[in-house]
Parts: sequence; C-alpha cells; structure tokens
Amino acid sequence: MMERCGFKCGLLGAALSCAVWLTGCPVDCGEPPNIVAATYMERVNCDELNMCVIDDQMDMVTVEPDPEDANRMFFRSTLREIEGFAFFCGLTADYRIPMERYEEQGTMTFTRDAIGYQRASSYSGTNVNGSCTGTASKAGPPGPPEPVGMCGTGSGGTGGSGGCVPFATDVGGAEGAPVIWEERYTCIDDVGNCIGDENTEVTLALVQNAQQIDWSIDEGVGQGSEYAGELCDTSFEWSSKPMTESEDGCWEFTADRFNKRSFGAGFFCIGSGSRGAGSTPVPTPTCAEIAAANVDFAACPLQPPASPIQGDPADCEGTLRVETMSNNVACTPPDVGPCDGCNAYCLGNGFPLGSTEESCQGAVCQCGCTYCRPN
Repeated sequence: MMERCGFKCGLLGAALSCAVWLTGCPVDCGEPPNIVAATYMERVNCDELNMCVIDDQMDMVTVEPDPEDANRMFFRSTLREIEGFAFFCGLTADYRIPMERYEEQGTMTFTRDAIGYQRASSYSGTNVNGSCTGTASKAGPPGPPEPVGMCGTGSGGTGGSGGCVPFATDVGGAEGAPVIWEERYTCIDDVGNCIGDENTEVTLALVQNAQQIDWSIDEGVGQGSEYAGELCDTSFEWSSKPMTESEDGCWEFTADRFNKRSFGAGFFCIGSGSRGAGSTPVPTPTCAEIAAANVDFAACPLQPPASPIQGDPADCEGTLRVETMSNNVACTPPDVGPCDGCNAYCLGNGFPLGSTEESCQGAVCQCGCTYCRPN
C-alpha cells in the first residue's frame, strides 16, 4: 500500500528527499504560469487495486519557482511525503520522482494566474501500483479547492470505495456566522508529562461548506490559530493552516458534542467539546490517565459519551507483557493511592506503554510496566 502520511500515519511521518530525472521544457510549449513561492491546499484521492488509500483528504503543497529557470519549480507535498522538481511545458508541470518504495510520475496543470491547479499522477514499485488525482487552490483567497470527487472517479483513478458523506447535522455555519463550540483539552509530552494546564478552555468558531470545515480558536490559548479539514460521516480530520503551529487531529461528533485527539511535534492532546457559546464540555482525563492509556493519537476517538482515550487496541503487533518493578515511591498497605507515580516511572525507564498494574507491598510500590514482544 502507498505510504499514508499526515494524520493517518500519526507520529511516524517524515519527509522523503528525492531526485528528478526529467529534462527541461521544449521551446514550443508556450509561456509557463506566473509562479511565485506559495502554499496550495490540495484535495487528493489515491487508490490501489480498486481500493482507496487516500480519499478526498487535504494536502498542503509548497511551491517555489527556480530563480534561474522559469520552466522549473520545486514542490513539496505534506500528505503524500514527496518532494522534487517539476518542469513546465506551457501551463503543465511534469515530474518523475524515484523514492524508496516506488516511483511516482504525474502532471500539475495550473491556471494562467497560478491560483490553482489539477493533479494527475501514477506510481509503481515492488508490490505497489496506484494513481492519484487532486484539485488545488492557493491557501487563503480564493478559498479552499473544489472537492476532488469520490475516490477513483477522477482522471487517472481506477475505482475505489469512495462514498464519504458529511454528518447529517451541520456542525459549522456560514462565513461571517460561524457555529461556536467550547472545548477543553489536556496535552502531554512524549514521556507523559503535562504540557500546560489540564482542562485548558478555548472557544472555537467553525465554518462549514458540505464536507469542508475551516475553524479557528476564537478565544483562549492560541487565539487566531486556523485549521481546516474534511468531515466524513461523524469524523472530522483536520490539519493546521500555514502560520499556525503544526498540528493534526480528529474530532468525532454527535449533534452537540465531540471528542478530540490531536498531535504535533512533541505534544499529544485529548479534548472534548460542546456546541454553543457558554456551553460546558465534559472534563478531560488527567495527564497521568492519558499517558497510561496508550492512546493512538493518530486515530479518531469514539463518539461521546465515551471517553476520548477509550477504544484503542493495544499498540502492539505481538504480545503485550508486564514486568513488575519496585521503585522508591513510598506507600502504606493496603492504600495504593501513593502508587500513582508508576506510570511516570515506567515511561521514564524506557517502557513505551507505561503502567497497567500497581500495588503496595511493604514500604514501596510494585509497578507493572508494559512492553511488547513479537510473537
């Protein structure tokens, strides 16, 4: 399967460098578009063997013209993790990029004023063959790109599942009249320590156009930060816009509530939301509870009233095992309350999944630290 990056690959995404094998543009192609350094929002489908692997998801693509060659530009895709040079022939930029697992080749056909483009590409490699289509517009005015359509129905597509429709209830409003939501969230770092306060409160403004939702922090920490994404049934997967700290997340909606998971560079957040200014979201789990739950922050949470840390299988492709370890946290039997330091102890000693068992024996805690071993 093609590498799925951004939100779906969670914490493992990394940019891939590449070389390009194309030559320059023929002299009879006409003038290239008026390209300047810019970021484009691209809605993209990719399918393999009649199965969608990316279905109308938002990509952020940066473009930079070559100052020494008007017929060449550099581009970088965040979602699909490709980067390299494309060569113009008129309004169409062709590229061919070898990568570690496969080679992709395609075209990006720009409008004359370069406010948008259409993409068609294909890729092939060892045990992988697929194609992608996309439609893009510059971030900011003139607004988000048009839907690319159901997976597999665009040019270059070979079929797929598609069928993603937005939630029957509108969760956002019109431009100038957004729907207000209140949110509480709690964030941890990669060893389980709190980042900021638990249950930080912010007010959000959501603007919705069918599946597309643009939202911003209206009041509170990060006021003015902007995000965008796609609503598929009740799941809303989003990413931060340019000029906002990089973050990917998912909200799982009911008509008046949502659960949230999100992540960025070195931080991982759990949240809950309620519809309407002045409404009251339910409290989030504590930092210790979040760290101990082994949450997959790259997966959408369950719908309320379930907790946003519930519902994940163990992140282990083998067998989960527990190793009992004593530490120096004093305790008095039978009260195990003082052993709430076990999770931090396990994470701090290299156990990636934290504590799942603890008890008080004698004067010290017995911490059950969890780890994974292949079958």
